Amino acid sequence: MQPLVSILIPCYNHELYIKDCIDSILSQSYKNIELIIIDDCSTDHSFQILKDQEKRLKEKFNRVLIMKNEINLGITKNMERLFSYAKGDYIKLLASDDMLLPDAIEDLLTCSLENPQADIIFGNAYIIEMNDSFNSINNLNKPKILYNTAPIEGRNLLNNMLADCYICAPAVLIPRRTIIKYGFYDTSLSFEDWEYWLRISARNGYFKYANKIVVAYRMCEKSASHFNHNNQELERYSKFLNDRIIVFEKYAPYCDKESIEIYINKLFAEALFLRWYSIFKKLLSLKRKYKSRFRAKLFLKSLYGLLRS
Repeated sequence: MQPLVSILIPCYNHELYIKDCIDSILSQSYKNIELIIIDDCSTDHSFQILKDQEKRLKEKFNRVLIMKNEINLGITKNMERLFSYAKGDYIKLLASDDMLLPDAIEDLLTCSLENPQADIIFGNAYIIEMNDSFNSINNLNKPKILYNTAPIEGRNLLNNMLADCYICAPAVLIPRRTIIKYGFYDTSLSFEDWEYWLRISARNGYFKYANKIVVAYRMCEKSASHFNHNNQELERYSKFLNDRIIVFEKYAPYCDKESIEIYINKLFAEALFLRWYSIFKKLLSLKRKYKSRFRAKLFLKSLYGLLRS
């Protein structure tokens, strides 16, 4: 009996992309899939598009649930609700603006079955533009690939994870046994992945890289360069940055000085890039607490990365 894979999709205001996401799931070569989608009170036509696709999905998969929250829960609480309905042996989370490549589930699952010690299985990704569609991802002209060299895998990755959240969340497959062992995402946070990777790393969890491109990831919409300086965005990003500092302080005492300095210099670069000068006092306090040096090369490298994003 093939393992059941639960594909969980939190959807919010992605009317331009949700059908491409659905088409990519329908294209999967692996068949034993259940699909659970929860719209988090979108203000566009996302939910109606999902309902229009429901018949196609139910013809393909044994179990399909498409629901809409009564109130906006936010990303981590919506993911927790999604997981509460999942029955699969494996969990595949996918943002509603990203797309799976046709062999994604099969490739990730094969890697997991060949590496039963792995707590997290992750693959590579194409970085796509906002106007790329499901029909175009197999014909991309010189596509940008997330990992040009194989990323670090294995155990004892806490320092690596603190310095750089390099695991591509849409390219991850999570065995249910991992969630039983380590728990699920922290719903008090405004992001889902980084704290989870740190938690698993801190407990000597095993990360296995499947050397396959499995997802098309719209990083540009999620990057800092798309931040707008209005009150709503400032409030949202303030929560995001404060949560990152909370997570950083939770795990920094167990990390080496190099990793701490890399991350603090990244925070300074991001604050400058976003013209968020009010946060500098908090960052200076962090710098003093951890006796972190200002390192111009690290700072400029981070700033350059933000300018290119």
